[in-house]
Amino acid sequence: MLLHSKLYDPANQQRFLLKEGTAAIFNNHRVSHGRDDIHPSTDRTLLLGFIGADMWNTRWRVLHGEKSGLEEKWLYGCSNEQLEILADRKERQAKFSF
Repeated sequence: MLLHSKLYDPANQQRFLLKEGTAAIFNNHRVSHGRDDIHPSTDRTLLLGFIGADMWNTRWRVLHGEKSGLEEKWLYGCSNEQLEILADRKERQAKFSF
């Protein structure tokens, strides 16, 4: 009963429509999806894949490293958290530069 009440509590739901050609990635360990029926005028194609934590973290580091704008040699000693801070800092600077 507790799980059911949590799943259907609007505070724990986020609804969105996907446009044709859009892909969404969900971590099945963190979300529960598919609470509503698929509208009969549409269809959904489900592609399944698995990315191990090591692979995801490696790609995550590369993405943050690219976003930070720093040379690769400076990224080796940074933790994931530090890379995220550097990437966000660079993004904020770009928004406010004229």
